[in-house]
Amino acid sequence: MSSPDEDFILGSSDSEANDTAPRSEISTAPSESSSVVYGQESFSTFSTKVEALMIALFPFAQVLDIERMTGGGYNRIIGVHLSNHERYVLRIPRLHPRFNELSNQVAVLRYIKDHSTIQVPSVVHFDTTNQNPLGWSYALQCRIEGLPLSEYMPDLVSGDWNSLTDQVAYVTSQICSLTFPSIGILRAKAPDDDPNAIWTPSLMRRLKDAVVALAAKQPFSNRFSLLHEDYEARNFLVTKNESGRFVVQAILDFDGAVAAPIEAAWPFPHWLWTWDVRAKEGISDLADAIPESEERKQIKEYFEDQIEHLVPGFMTARANNWEIRELFYFATNGLISNEDDRRAQKYLRSKRRGIR
Repeated sequence: MSSPDEDFILGSSDSEANDTAPRSEISTAPSESSSVVYGQESFSTFSTKVEALMIALFPFAQVLDIERMTGGGYNRIIGVHLSNHERYVLRIPRLHPRFNELSNQVAVLRYIKDHSTIQVPSVVHFDTTNQNPLGWSYALQCRIEGLPLSEYMPDLVSGDWNSLTDQVAYVTSQICSLTFPSIGILRAKAPDDDPNAIWTPSLMRRLKDAVVALAAKQPFSNRFSLLHEDYEARNFLVTKNESGRFVVQAILDFDGAVAAPIEAAWPFPHWLWTWDVRAKEGISDLADAIPESEERKQIKEYFEDQIEHLVPGFMTARANNWEIRELFYFATNGLISNEDDRRAQKYLRSKRRGIR
């Protein structure tokens, strides 16, 4: 069993003041039984193992509550409330992680916390083995107050949108500021690593093959930034303060984050103005669609003004690099769904016509 301070490169303590209040990582509505969907142990019996783990980790605290929370396709999520007033979230991979995958995820959170002002969950304990009361690998995080921004969106008014757009633009600028010397997979520290790095070179063979022709006519900037692969409203945790203002408390789900060319990595949260619109053809359609309502146009324009102020050249880089973004997506994700196939066909049609 490990703690981040023992095994990771970038290391101030995760026991920060902003993690002392009870907070929620994710919506607490129960999901469909994971024992049915994923063939896993039922919550009623698994919770006894969770209690045993908490007793082992916190022998001087009593377990007051073990809460089944909404999980995802990759992790089972369980909330824990202890008598020492601490609340935690236990993330258990659905499948055994690949080599060092869990350690890498912890390292990414530590790196973000130490190199930006982005609020992310603090990891208290983690174990990459099955040598623990769960009999499975896990990560224990401080619980963060709030609900996904996506749950509030249907009821937001114009004043709410302006405030949230300011905050999303700022978070976006912070992600843009997380830079690396090369494309690569972010990883945990190994004993002989450079203590100032958590990246490892990755050739990404398919990417290299795909961009040879493109690079000849449009060179990369040779700048690399953090790529959040699921930069969506559901991963922005927000609360409403006493004055009625919505406040972004944390950003979730940095699993699978990599260092990528800024042309592909810089996020564009078009869901601020397209959150209730479905793409008709290809995922990328919505990002560049012109909003139909005047209010949505104003939100889009406001975000673009704010991000351009925070990251000069952001919108120009986005306008000029659509092909790089598409090729990077195909190179790293492959064609694994009908949506991917439609997106690829649209890209190829655009190439043949010489248009976007």
